[in-house]
Amino acid sequence: MADLARLESEQVSYRIKSGIRARKEKGLHTGRKVGSKESKDKFLAKRQDIVRYLEKGFSYREIQRLCKCSPNTVQKVVEAIKG
Repeated sequence: MADLARLESEQVSYRIKSGIRARKEKGLHTGRKVGSKESKDKFLAKRQDIVRYLEKGFSYREIQRLCKCSPNTVQKVVEAIKG
């Protein structure tokens, strides 16, 4: 069974890679759509509560609990503020 699963996984990988290669040969775009990523300003505007808690000196875990968000979201806000 494990060999069958491995073989199927390799087939799926091959089909995906060949499809991407074919699109590139035709000159078509591959990947994320242009402009689909949120700007830093919009991201921070949506998460003003996290920014306020950070300014007051709350810990990441406290902010996570108070805002009901993931630790990654708090970290992304910190990185957006710094950079």
